[in-house]
Amino acid sequence: MTPAQSIAEFAREQLRSIASLSGYVLYSAASTLCKGDVYLLGHNPGGSPEKQSDVTITASLDALAQKTINNYLDEAWTMASGRRFPIAGAPLQRRVDWLLNALELDTRQVAASNLIFARSIDAAGSRFDELASLCWPVHERIINCVQPRALLVFGNSSASPYGFLRARLGVRAEEAIDAGHPPWQCRAFIANSGLVVIGMPHLSRYNIIGKTSVTTWVRRMASI
Repeated sequence: MTPAQSIAEFAREQLRSIASLSGYVLYSAASTLCKGDVYLLGHNPGGSPEKQSDVTITASLDALAQKTINNYLDEAWTMASGRRFPIAGAPLQRRVDWLLNALELDTRQVAASNLIFARSIDAAGSRFDELASLCWPVHERIINCVQPRALLVFGNSSASPYGFLRARLGVRAEEAIDAGHPPWQCRAFIANSGLVVIGMPHLSRYNIIGKTSVTTWVRRMASI
């Protein structure tokens, strides 16, 4: 059984209660479920659950082992407002690709997902308190495969991947820098386990393109 098949099998059981919801599990190809420097985590899939009702978590898991595309590079996204972008043309897609390239990483080779797998129009509707804990065991399986130097996450408020991981993993040390967009900050902590978690302001709102002082700091924190 491949890592992707094993993770999909575990996730089907773990995510039974939300399996029929619109959502997505892995944003990178199945081939990224191997040792890598970074695991990239957003908040949750965006867009309208009603308009994408056929793109369920179950469908995502069924296709996971054969997945070859990267959702940031190979999809044309439609916003909840109905606005449609060309392939890889949405602001979040372009910012993710720029950030990873600035870190001298190949976006296609970086394992990527979202803390919460269920889709919502905005973060406020993500059922954060309930679903982050439900989805986390699946991420633990992915992390065991990737063995990353760092988790690179979007959002660093209390109700964000950074806030969830900070509370979940414990903090040995923490650092913050100005994000170049006052009053936002980029934050990083070393967990009690030694894992490094780096939190950016959410890239759907934060334009990191060109902010090389931030990416220099990220590289230092992640040791890449």
